[in-house]
Amino acid sequence: IDLLQSAEQLSLSLFNLDGQLVWSQEVTGPDSRLTFAMEDMPAGHYVLKVKMNDVSENLIIQKIR
Repeated sequence: IDLLQSAEQLSLSLFNLDGQLVWSQEVTGPDSRLTFAMEDMPAGHYVLKVKMNDVSENLIIQKIR
């Protein structure tokens, strides 16, 4: 994940389509790139909730393999 602007506080939460939280991470500081591994997760669609500086956005992720 590449951030277009720096964030004082960043929260990432990954949910499966059943609404279960499968991964989360909170970051403080000016990091502009984050990585997370999905190789142990089954193929399918996921919702990534990104909360940055009190603004949140949901992104759909599709894992093919």
